[in-house]
Amino acid sequence: MTKLFYDSNAENLKSNLQKLCEFGNRNAGSIAEKMSGEFFKDECEKYGWYTKIDKFEIEAFEELSAYLTVQNRTYNGKSAFFSASTGFNGIDAELIVCTNDVESKDCDQNCTGKIIVIFRDKQSDHSPILDQVIFYQNLGAVGIVIINYDKWAYVKTLETGYFNLEKRFGAKVTIPVVTIGDEDGQQLLNQIYEGKNKAKLVSEVINEKRFSSNVIAKKQGISENPKKIVVYGHRDSAGTLGANDNGSGTVIMMEICRALSNQNLKYTVELASFGAEEHLGSLGSNDYLSRYKDDLEEIVASIEIDMVGAGSSLYVMTGGDFADVRLKFSENLCNYVCKMASHMGYYINTLYSDAGTPDSGRFCAAGIPTTWLWGPDDIYYHSPEDTLDKVDINRLKYITDIITTCILNISDNQLTFTI
Repeated sequence: MTKLFYDSNAENLKSNLQKLCEFGNRNAGSIAEKMSGEFFKDECEKYGWYTKIDKFEIEAFEELSAYLTVQNRTYNGKSAFFSASTGFNGIDAELIVCTNDVESKDCDQNCTGKIIVIFRDKQSDHSPILDQVIFYQNLGAVGIVIINYDKWAYVKTLETGYFNLEKRFGAKVTIPVVTIGDEDGQQLLNQIYEGKNKAKLVSEVINEKRFSSNVIAKKQGISENPKKIVVYGHRDSAGTLGANDNGSGTVIMMEICRALSNQNLKYTVELASFGAEEHLGSLGSNDYLSRYKDDLEEIVASIEIDMVGAGSSLYVMTGGDFADVRLKFSENLCNYVCKMASHMGYYINTLYSDAGTPDSGRFCAAGIPTTWLWGPDDIYYHSPEDTLDKVDINRLKYITDIITTCILNISDNQLTFTI
């Protein structure tokens, strides 16, 4: 018999998401990321779950300020993750606009000593930009300004698009890279075309070793030698408040914790709040899978929650493509989540990602049955606009209910899933 669950609380979800956003930008290795992890831990302990914090070292990035000044006009921006620092005083140089095809390795302009202005293409939204940055860096450019296709600045990633961690970041970036919004970009282009191309670029950032952490909450199963269900999602954000990405997944896990607090479960359930997913190759899940490698065979099902409170319709993801690998999730687990949603009166379809995966890719590569719930096409992600008012709280509630229903039924019936 299928056990249905509808007892999560939207007010709890909203309150916890508001508190999470109040910590500020949860960059991996930041004080805000640490505080949000302690908040997650305290909430889970309040409902009787065993908790622990696993720390791991990372190459951290923190932006202090980012802007471009041309004559008396200043354009506020966002530094790309792992941009080089200009320091407080910035760099003074001439601006030139470039639209070269970097794959051809040809450039029709002298880039030496210049700040290059390029464009973020909506058609290749998720495409890595590292090759383009390195192309102009090798031609002698001293900085890059990216004009976003939306009116807000966007936090871009200086990476290759590879799943393999050793190949993820490729060649070292030694110049500053800053994104500005489209409206500012059009004003900037007008100034350049008017001959006002003398600029100061500031990307005051910190690149240093710090510690991030995974926070694990555990409810022990009551059967003898119980198997394990893991629900997971990252807690860090991309230089923003990260209300949807991934505050939404974080507070859903906290509400699942409350909802299951009085349930006797045959299987053990773990809620894993990972650090260092954004721009770092999912280092939190990588650390978890390495640290507990001898226990991974206990996991019969795992579900990632990442960016579910905004964007398009909710999907159960069936895998994702990287530049070097294609990852396919457990088909029968994906179908099971859709079936449980249908039993509850919700419709969720499946989707395959052509833009890689978050932490679920690491679980899949480790041979663990997994899936990922996602609402694609959130236009505000990785931007200062990823705020609480953009998140549909009632949507978080029904996702909480669906996942809790899955946990209860997988546990009650002691189900297992293929890879």
